[in-house]
Amino acid sequence: MKKNASFLFVSGSLLGIFFFLFPLSFQGKHCFFVTLLSDIIQKKSQGYLPKVLSMAFLLSWLAHCSKFFQERRKNEGSWLKKGEWIGIFIRFLAAYWAIGICFYPKILPPTWMAPGSEILTQILPTFAANLLVALFFLPFLLDFGLFECIAIFLSPIMRPLFDLPGEAAINALLSWVGDNSIGSLVAIDQYKAKRYTAKEALVIISSFSAASMPLCMSLASGLGLANYFAPFYATTALSSLVAALILPRIAPLANKPHGELPLPSHCPSPLPLHRRAFLAGKKKAASVSLKTFFSREKWNTLLDFWGTLFPFIMVIGSLGLWMSSHTPIFLWMGRPFGPLLRWMGVPDPEIMSEILFVGFVDMLLPILIVVKSASLHLRFLALCLSVSQILCLSDIGVLLLKSPLPIPFFDIVKLFLLRTLITFPLIFLMSQCFF
Repeated sequence: MKKNASFLFVSGSLLGIFFFLFPLSFQGKHCFFVTLLSDIIQKKSQGYLPKVLSMAFLLSWLAHCSKFFQERRKNEGSWLKKGEWIGIFIRFLAAYWAIGICFYPKILPPTWMAPGSEILTQILPTFAANLLVALFFLPFLLDFGLFECIAIFLSPIMRPLFDLPGEAAINALLSWVGDNSIGSLVAIDQYKAKRYTAKEALVIISSFSAASMPLCMSLASGLGLANYFAPFYATTALSSLVAALILPRIAPLANKPHGELPLPSHCPSPLPLHRRAFLAGKKKAASVSLKTFFSREKWNTLLDFWGTLFPFIMVIGSLGLWMSSHTPIFLWMGRPFGPLLRWMGVPDPEIMSEILFVGFVDMLLPILIVVKSASLHLRFLALCLSVSQILCLSDIGVLLLKSPLPIPFFDIVKLFLLRTLITFPLIFLMSQCFF
């Protein structure tokens, strides 16, 4: 073990806490270092990032077409049989859609412009900036021993309650105070590194990757609920906590692979708890090198997101937004719940029934539907529900689909419906205390 392992563990972990979890004040707003840096990158690149993304989609499509023809020339058809033709088609759609928005609007049907523009100019730049910041700052949080140390301290609490290792507490905190996409990326990274089982990573992403506190404050202010922020956040936190207690114990999460991993938090030891935690952190910090920050894997991850995940978000998210705006499918899905909501005494039950499931496409859709509503109670319910549902297609849903985690599309649908059924009654009951 390196002689300076203790110094690396303490200094690196403190920097990780400062970058991701220490609250700052900038221009009168509360934020965190990584979210502040992400916002600056996003604003500075706002004019050209959508154009860069559209070119990345085009290059990704051409590269996959080239690979297909090479495989065909070698008479190896197995590559296409794996469903990669879907990837080629989605990349083509993403490139066509993005290039049309940025350079040739006339090639797109008018109804395609609005949903595609929202994804390309708002959601994807946020994702891209978060990813860039996360890749280069996450080593301070993941590779200097902080996770291993926290795991040993919190496993006696996290394991019986949520069936999760102790380091999951840091993962959850990252989402709640930092950004949900960063929290999800950490969970996937930990799964790839074999620190989480498939079930643990899926439980963390589907149960704890809620919208960040700064975003929640912004949404509450936009809906005229700034004075209700404390009740809103308490309601969302409690309902999400109840969902996190229930979901790991029922299908589909209960059926996911859950083999034990050789983590320090799982291994019995005669040493005192604090001593074990410190030694585990030192051992991890001793393996840190310059390659940790500039490894080839980081660039591969960056290219994979730009060429694979982002086209899928572009197409699936845009199609979902288009469906919600131009088809009555979500209205039909919520209509059977209208009488029940009316019996419960929910304000404007027709509008509420419409927004019950529209959040599956994008978290902001329920908020956009009720933003002009005169009912403060309805706006409160919509805000709490949209933040609690988590698994929207334009964000976490596509991230899960393109990850190595074993979760098909219909399992994501089931988890979204289960979260809605668990959290909404609790949200409504708690709202009665404030309205």
